Amino acid sequence: MKLNNKGFTVIEIIMSFSFILVISISLFEIASNYTFKQQLESSRRDLITLKNSVVNDIQKDIIEKQLVSISDVNNNSVVFTFLDRTTKVLTVETIGDSVHPKALIYGNVIYEFKESDIISIGTMTKTRAVQNFGIGKNYIYKLVIPIAHNDLQGNYSIRIITNVFNRR
Repeated sequence: MKLNNKGFTVIEIIMSFSFILVISISLFEIASNYTFKQQLESSRRDLITLKNSVVNDIQKDIIEKQLVSISDVNNNSVVFTFLDRTTKVLTVETIGDSVHPKALIYGNVIYEFKESDIISIGTMTKTRAVQNFGIGKNYIYKLVIPIAHNDLQGNYSIRIITNVFNRR
């Protein structure tokens, strides 16, 4: 009597399913890592875009309206005073009492952070240096708003350095 050996054994079937399962899990991990990296890159681009928009709007006003001074309101706000006697306030709006920013507000423009991003913001600092010349004083203002993303490396701080020359 001749036996028919044309089939799979239970061991072969289990090994095949195990092999397919390992490959599926590996592919899922690769896809998951790729999605996470893509979300981080999107967050980085959004943060840089927001930062550049704020800085460009402030620089435009500094150049066009001619900045006269920057004064503190509190740790979250500063006031820009221009030659035409107009003012604009830059405010960091936070969520409750936390360091997590909700938005940056400059004048009437609101620059919102995405709620999905885990961003922290440090204390806004302003420094002023005075240089005396024979015909007047030169004031150098430096405004820094430290911004950090918990999952991203790099410096995303907003830095504005400008000078104002006042003749006597």
